[in-house]
Amino acid sequence: MAERDAQSRQLAAQSQALIDIEPELASLLAVHAHRTAPTKEARASLIQAADLGLTTLLAGHLDDVEALAFGPDGPTAGLGQRRRCGSEVGHRFG
Repeated sequence: MAERDAQSRQLAAQSQALIDIEPELASLLAVHAHRTAPTKEARASLIQAADLGLTTLLAGHLDDVEALAFGPDGPTAGLGQRRRCGSEVGHRFG
């Protein structure tokens, strides 16, 4: 338990150090810190990352996105939009 807490705090510190330089990486580190152990430092970095309002352009998708889900591998996302018969578009980040 103490080792996971220490890892979480280290990841949170790295996230904080990168928040202004590489916000996308800082956000990923914040999530990883919280998943490692929900320490107060991890929670703080996660909240700060959530406030960034990051956006990623999904090339080829022109309609409004009404739902988004990430796959367990991390970079795969499923997008949903409302149509008569419904549709789902997949996109892989990275």
